[in-house]
Amino acid sequence: MKLKIKDYIIDKNRLPKSLIVHGILYIVVVLFLAFSILFIIPIQEKISGNFVIHTFGIPVDIKTKQEGPIFLKVTDGDRVEKDDLLATQVWDLDTATIRHLHSLVRKDFDISTGEGLKELEESAKMLRHADLPEIQGQINKMISAMTQYRLQLQAIDPTPLIDNLQREIDNQWASLPLIDSLTDNKREKLALVRQRLERDKQLVQEGALSPLEYSQTESSFIDAEAEQLSTNIERKNTEQSISELESSVAATLATYRSRKAALLLAVEAARNDFLDSYYRSSPDKMIYATIGGIVTKMPEIISGMEMKSEQTIMTIVPEQAEEAPECYMYVGLRRAGEVKKGQIAYLELSEYQPRDYGMLEATVDKISPVANSERYRLDLKLNLPLTTNFGVVLEPRASYNGTGEILTNRMSIFEKIINELRWSEARFDRVPSQNVGR
Repeated sequence: MKLKIKDYIIDKNRLPKSLIVHGILYIVVVLFLAFSILFIIPIQEKISGNFVIHTFGIPVDIKTKQEGPIFLKVTDGDRVEKDDLLATQVWDLDTATIRHLHSLVRKDFDISTGEGLKELEESAKMLRHADLPEIQGQINKMISAMTQYRLQLQAIDPTPLIDNLQREIDNQWASLPLIDSLTDNKREKLALVRQRLERDKQLVQEGALSPLEYSQTESSFIDAEAEQLSTNIERKNTEQSISELESSVAATLATYRSRKAALLLAVEAARNDFLDSYYRSSPDKMIYATIGGIVTKMPEIISGMEMKSEQTIMTIVPEQAEEAPECYMYVGLRRAGEVKKGQIAYLELSEYQPRDYGMLEATVDKISPVANSERYRLDLKLNLPLTTNFGVVLEPRASYNGTGEILTNRMSIFEKIINELRWSEARFDRVPSQNVGR
């Protein structure tokens, strides 16, 4: 015998009202939860990637500049400052020789003394054992130019001639007061003779003086005028002589300076040739530290080893902790466009257990516009430097690594269903148009 549902008739009058109310409430709660899940409660989308935190700044890889043997000047764990010599290539020189050669490039020699020449001669002796023929030749040219400069400078020394001219000028200046005194005397004498001439002329007109006596007075006046003119000419000649002597001094000094400048140009040309030779050879031969820090040498690199160009030989890790550690994260191409500036990232450190120590919180600060090796670099800014969301303060170290998640879109299940339907419809509508084109 088969029973059907319609055979069972529920008598509503026999059901308690509280059970009916509870049933209705359950249905309402279930409907509300279903509505909330579908339409209200968002689902957080995430994008994962690997991150690195540099608490002491970004380490710098030191690489070779050319092919050839490498000669290390530092070892693993050494502290170096910026511009310290780390290694040489091809040039197998000891550190003292390299530093001396480097100082020759930076130093300005005092050519007026013999100190610079002595130092150059010592440098030439020091570099004799080194296989640097071109640089040695340029140093020898500098020595020759500086020696020639000192010898020629002694030969053209204008000091004796200028001293003689200056003495003559002083004598001429000393004679001027005497000439001026004579000039004053001649002027007074001429004035007296002129007065007597005027008086005698009046007496001749009155007949009190004979013309012969008047002519004698007139002759005395002419002689007085000639004497005054002579003293005036003598003063002008003395002044002209002083001017000519001073011009001779100036011309002598100008000639000396000109010849000295020519000799200096020869020395400077020799030094420039040395610098050109050095800078043409040394940039690919000497490797200097670009930052200060601790050296971490590649374990397989040893002195004398043949190297390829752009091959890493060591890494320098900055030694001083920064106030704001540098943090960056790499994400793949897929969904990378959903990452926006200001989004929150949670970083799980590989060095710590997240369940015990928590995670670091960061904010997306910068997004690289171009992908590198199919990855985008994101610069993150830690919300609390080296402090997890559990309040644990981490100890500074060179770097931290781990995986992180960036919170991107917040979307409800209903919105995701609608988007999926729209995407399916778009894909379905695209197929006929392709078939028609064929």
